[in-house]
Amino acid sequence: MRQHISGTKLRVPILWLRHRGFRSSDVFLGSYPRSGSTWLRFTLFEMLTGRTANFESVNTSLRGPGTHRLALPVLPGNGRFLSTHECYRADYRKAIYLVRDIRDVVSSEFWFEKERGVSYERFEDYLVHMLQGRKKYGSWQDHVRSWIESESAKNGTLMLIRYEDMRRDPGKIFAELLEFLGKKVKPDAICSAIANNSLQKMRAKEDALHSMPESLK
Repeated sequence: MRQHISGTKLRVPILWLRHRGFRSSDVFLGSYPRSGSTWLRFTLFEMLTGRTANFESVNTSLRGPGTHRLALPVLPGNGRFLSTHECYRADYRKAIYLVRDIRDVVSSEFWFEKERGVSYERFEDYLVHMLQGRKKYGSWQDHVRSWIESESAKNGTLMLIRYEDMRRDPGKIFAELLEFLGKKVKPDAICSAIANNSLQKMRAKEDALHSMPESLK
């Protein structure tokens, strides 16, 4: 149904409705799929709310375009922290862009789709498919370019974060991120949130989600 609609005259008004109602105090997290946005959102959620991060609490509080009216205001000025895998739009006035090494993105996405029954005989075939932009969000390189060459990047309201830097020194990167968001969080709360959402604990949370009956997800 979605693919059919996207090729009709309904696409423009649907996109317009999807992106209505943003606030000037909202901040957006943009990323290409499999770039680490789930980990960032979980960790930041605990820093901003003091609540335990799990898929239910995070996904119902930190939403994205289309469901943003239901998002929890967690930023100054009643702002919301909204995430998207879309290319940059002018609506995303203040934003964070999370970028990850394309080699890791491709590898992660390949195995992620294999686990869900999307089969490619060879990794090389999948790589060509992805680089040619045959994915839902286009090619990785076009996606990155749309953000780093955006108006927000030019006027200083875009913060660029490398996934590798965030993994290497999460305390430093999250402190800088919180400053960009205008939020003051105690150092011990930052450390606690990072520890609560370590790689091992994130895997445990994902395993718990996948083992949950569909009726409870």
